[in-house]
Amino acid sequence: MNRRFLPWGALIGHPNLWEDFMNTFARSNLPTFSFVIVLLAFTVLIGPFATGATVRSYAPHFNIYFEDQLNAPLLTSDVSGDLTYAFAAEVRSALVDAYNSYANFPGSNDSGFDLPDETDVNIDDWGPTKTAEWDWMSKDIDIPITYSNLAELQHDVAHELFHAVQNQYVSFLSMDSSRWWMEATADYAAG
Repeated sequence: MNRRFLPWGALIGHPNLWEDFMNTFARSNLPTFSFVIVLLAFTVLIGPFATGATVRSYAPHFNIYFEDQLNAPLLTSDVSGDLTYAFAAEVRSALVDAYNSYANFPGSNDSGFDLPDETDVNIDDWGPTKTAEWDWMSKDIDIPITYSNLAELQHDVAHELFHAVQNQYVSFLSMDSSRWWMEATADYAAG
């Protein structure tokens, strides 16, 4: 997607992401200024050659990005309209439903779980082996178009969103050191 080639704006707007991003590269001998020049050159030279138009869809607490020419699957019996937009609408509904569920989760405090204010969600075709994932560095959720049924998509969207909820309470390092617990609780929360 075109958005993938423009990380600079995302880094400036999110101080924690910027810190994670720079700490990742702090071990290299490449000075930060040189890295920024390389990043900007990559954006200018490669970005215009990305295919398709990136669509940005909004939902409360979510920015959903996808290419308008994806070969998205049909997950419902409704065949009216464009399948790519229908798939994005299903992802949007699953995100909003999961967010509302976590805001009022049984056993949590009176106001539910602490939820991220805004999460970017990327829908794309990363190939047949890609699974949905919450990215620890960008805090984005990636949803591939490889789903064959709606229930599986809804479960995986809720599961990945719960990783963002978990990160409201513990750092990624804590999450990674007890990965089995993080995966099990995300599955439990997703239903």
